[in-house]
This record gives sequence, structure tokens and C-alpha cells, in this order.
Amino acid sequence: MNINLGFIDQIINFTQTLTHKELQKYIIIVISSVALICAASVYYVYHLSSNAVKKIETINSNANKVNSLLGKHETLKNKEEEVIAILDKNKDFKISTFFENFYKKHKVTPEPNWKPEDGTKVEGSEEGTIFQEILLQATFKNQNMKTLVDMVQEIYKINIIYIKDLEISKEPKNKINFTITLATKQYSKTEEA
Repeated sequence: MNINLGFIDQIINFTQTLTHKELQKYIIIVISSVALICAASVYYVYHLSSNAVKKIETINSNANKVNSLLGKHETLKNKEEEVIAILDKNKDFKISTFFENFYKKHKVTPEPNWKPEDGTKVEGSEEGTIFQEILLQATFKNQNMKTLVDMVQEIYKINIIYIKDLEISKEPKNKINFTITLATKQYSKTEEA
């Protein structure tokens, strides 16, 4: 192994020719340069690690959001499957027929002009599945609170229909008027060609 000592010899010769003040000046320059390079290196490493920590925190935050969304998606998918099962079990269900039987059973008569209307459409979790909300709004006048409570309790027992909105106003002689909006869902699947 042949080490070129010529360069080192040149440095030694050069330093021997310097005066004490010149040598001191060069040593200060070399030490300052080394210190500056070290400080710049430390700052660069700190800057890189700081950016890496920020990126890791962002990735961790995004991962938590993705996990939350996946959990919500799974919950919604399970609810969607429950709704499909209920709707498949009651294929002949019509909200208008239900409502006629319902108000006759409770011996009340709604104001005229109630009819089912299309509500919002929502795309299902499976491609091509669309859920359509069907709404029916009816107003009942001069009723008592017991009638309303009995009707609401019965509606909560029926899993294919739900109350979307309920407005109550007071009338003289302990009577009330209420407008109830009932809702159900239906779904359709379009097959991809």
C-alpha cells in the first residue's frame, strides 16, 4: 500500500514557514470553517428530520381519517344491507296503502291532498344501487295529544317506515294540529353491460 505523503509534507513545510501570527490566523480560519460546516450540517439534518416528522404526522392524521371513513363506510354498508333486507321482505309495500290503513285504524282523518312524493336519491355502496326516499306528508286537525302519541309509537314499531318530520301547533280546548311527514325507502339496481 503506497500512501502519497507528498501532500502532507507540503502542508507541514508550509506551516513551518509561517510566523506565529499567520499560523494562528490559519488555524482560526480552519476551525471556523469546520465549525461552520458542522453547524450547517446540523441545521440541514434538523431541517430534514423536522420535515420528516411533519410528513409522518400528516400521514398519521390521514391514516386516522381513512380508518374513520372505512369504519363509517362499513357501518353504512351494514345499514344499507339491513334496509335492502327489509325492503326485499316487503316487496309489495306502498306508503299510500299503508297510510290509508294506518289513519283508519286510528280513527282519524287527514286533510285532503296528501300523496307520496319522491325525496332524495342516494347512491348505494355497490355500483349501480340507488336508494330513493318516498315521502308522504299529511295534516291532522283538532286532534288530542294521546292520538298523536299512539300514532308515533306505532310508527316506531314498523321498521319499513319512519318519521321524517313532525310539526305540532296548539288549538283551543286542549286540541292540537299536527303535520307528520312519513318516509320510506325503495331501491333499484342497474346492471352494468
